[in-house]
Amino acid sequence: MTTAGRGSPEPDWPPEPDLGFSFRLANDTGRLTIEDGQFFDWLDIDRLELEVPGLEPPVDLAAGPERFQSRRTRVANAALSIGQRQLDRLVATLAPRLVAVGADRVALRPAADHLSVSARFRDGHHLADLVATVRILPRGGPLALVIDRALVFGFLPTPPPVLAHRLLTAMTGATETPHYPGAPVVRGLGLVEVDTLSALLWHLFPPRGWRLPDPRNVELIAVRPDRGKLVALFARGGEGASPDSAGNKLLASLTRHRSAEHALLHGDFDSALKEYRTALASASSDQDFVYRRLLGLAASRREHFAFALDLARDAHSRWPDFAEAHAAVGSVRIEQGDQWAAAERYRTLAETAKRIDQDAAVRAALLGARLLGRDSPDQATALYELVAELRPGQSEATDALIKQYRDHGRIHELVRLLRSRIAQNPNPRAKLADELILAEIYLDELDDPQSALESAERAAQSPVDHGGAELMIARAHLVADRRQPAIAALDRAAAKLADAGDDRGHVDALLQAGELLAEDGDAGQALVAYRRALVARPNDSRALVGAARAKMEQDEYAGAAALWQKLVDTSNDLPVKVASYALDLGRCLLTIGETSSALEHLAWAGERGDRLTRARAHMLLADQAHRDADNEVAIAELGHAIVALADDSSASARELGDDSIRRATAQAHHQRAELLAELGRGSAAASDYQIAFDLDIEAGDRVRAAEALLDLARSGDDEIAARRWLDALLELDRPPELRRPWLLERAKRALESGDPDRDRIGADIDAALEAASNPDQRAAALELMAQLKGDGEDPVGRAETLT
Repeated sequence: MTTAGRGSPEPDWPPEPDLGFSFRLANDTGRLTIEDGQFFDWLDIDRLELEVPGLEPPVDLAAGPERFQSRRTRVANAALSIGQRQLDRLVATLAPRLVAVGADRVALRPAADHLSVSARFRDGHHLADLVATVRILPRGGPLALVIDRALVFGFLPTPPPVLAHRLLTAMTGATETPHYPGAPVVRGLGLVEVDTLSALLWHLFPPRGWRLPDPRNVELIAVRPDRGKLVALFARGGEGASPDSAGNKLLASLTRHRSAEHALLHGDFDSALKEYRTALASASSDQDFVYRRLLGLAASRREHFAFALDLARDAHSRWPDFAEAHAAVGSVRIEQGDQWAAAERYRTLAETAKRIDQDAAVRAALLGARLLGRDSPDQATALYELVAELRPGQSEATDALIKQYRDHGRIHELVRLLRSRIAQNPNPRAKLADELILAEIYLDELDDPQSALESAERAAQSPVDHGGAELMIARAHLVADRRQPAIAALDRAAAKLADAGDDRGHVDALLQAGELLAEDGDAGQALVAYRRALVARPNDSRALVGAARAKMEQDEYAGAAALWQKLVDTSNDLPVKVASYALDLGRCLLTIGETSSALEHLAWAGERGDRLTRARAHMLLADQAHRDADNEVAIAELGHAIVALADDSSASARELGDDSIRRATAQAHHQRAELLAELGRGSAAASDYQIAFDLDIEAGDRVRAAEALLDLARSGDDEIAARRWLDALLELDRPPELRRPWLLERAKRALESGDPDRDRIGADIDAALEAASNPDQRAAALELMAQLKGDGEDPVGRAETLT
């Protein structure tokens, strides 16, 4: 049990208004009892029973326990406990004191018969971890806190027992002179004595107006584990204290080597080293204790590194799993720059310590993994896996394993690891983050949107989710092609993000929802989403663009023009982007009849935009010229569009897909071909149609170009060209009803030209017959079939066909 003393950070012993006694009377003695009391952040009173002697009947029970405040009571028995929750609170309370001795990341853990303490120590320019075992030994009234083992992982120029002593005194507030009843007292290096019960009574009773109870009738008889806590039991003397042979042996060693311990405590390391070496040579009965002290001393002093390595070899020959020897060699090798040798030593220490000291095993494995790092990632991973086995959810190991498993495709192990950390982690923010990582893995690595959705939905229930989980839910729904639930999730995300004050995230969620609605053809609801986004960010370009396009879908061209105009006038986007806004502004202005302004904006877009924007601007200018019956100007504008599309020097050319350029180029050539054909320039028109046919991606567009070329061939009586374009049309994948007239025309032209390939002609006619949907179409096909058979001098077949 630990207590805090004078000068410690508040609150150590916060006052409570009510003790909550129950009272009973037995003969002439009253009994005041507290059960399951929680009076301090770091200590629980499982039971405290006080005797009120010398009561004379009648006793007024209705007056309540407070009537005995001024009487001298006696402690009859007590059970005080401390668990992980209380230890964590104690460490948090004492943080300033711990930092003052160079320690942070301090952790206390209750074990079977001791406390395990770990910390990160900064000593000068050096930084390393310390793990120490603190035994709790009953000594009648007080108890002794004794450092049994102290290991440094890394190098520090101060011996581990001294660092552990500093940590112990900082945590207990122990001094050499007690300043209140039961206050912790330093009795030696790593040895603090504290009368926990007396300290508790002092801080519990007088501040509440009660007379201090007399604890002299009871003594500490045992400290034992119980359901994850350490429980100190106090009872009347003579009932027997629990023996602790290891603890008593440790106390005996501290007494035997009192002079060396005193020198070590006060920084006279050379004298301490000399005395311990003498003890080593004398073959005292506590050689393991002497080895521990010598190894810690020698490994912290560069001038004694050789002795430390020799001593470690000697220790291993006697005790192969001697942890202090492994730790000492590791410290020396790290300071000498031999990281590989140090890592190997820590790997061995981790494997041997995991059976007896999990905290030491965890620290050794973590340091070994860090040292192995990039040079031996497989060995580092094995050490991180050991940490995860011993401390499920340990953040450094889990983070490293997440990266390793993901990088090496060990996805199912990654999922198991994350699930384990989520189950173990009490931190709601960390659980939320891991659930979202897990959901992302289900989506990106396992193509499992349902599991991703379940993980994201669990995350969304967290009180600390501010929209991230809802965004992941939306993503999972989208992967599963469930767009409406995705839109609903984005709406919830927008609300959460707004509540959290995240305007950017709020707007982004609304924009995603608006874009999905627009893709689904719901321009009205898309416009609602964009308007909500514009309330939060009135000049957001993406929201303005979305709203303008939604208005265009609803034929609200005047409203759309106003939004495009705002973008052109106020946007800080790149000039090529602003030119695209001017293009759409010109399109809207043309629609509402503001031709002059439209032409001005289109001309500007045709000069400043990327090649696709410039081309589309010139094509719109061509359309307007055609409406104005100025086909020559229209042809010239289309020429400008074609030139713009061929301009590979555009800064954004790499960002434009080839398909977009091909389609636009084909469209420009097709439109110019139509205008040229109207003007009777058949040869030039044919050239443009040919290019359009070659560039077009969609079958329908290629059909239009080929049919136009077929018409030009017909009008020019060009049989070869006509048959060529019929062949091209029939190679396209079109429905039978569209192919029927081309089949008949090809068959007819073949018959008229005396084509010898009668099988192909017959196949064309048969296909046309199958596609015929009325008697006239069937009759036309039969007539050609009869002609085919008649030309082949098959009078019977011709007669049968006509019949």
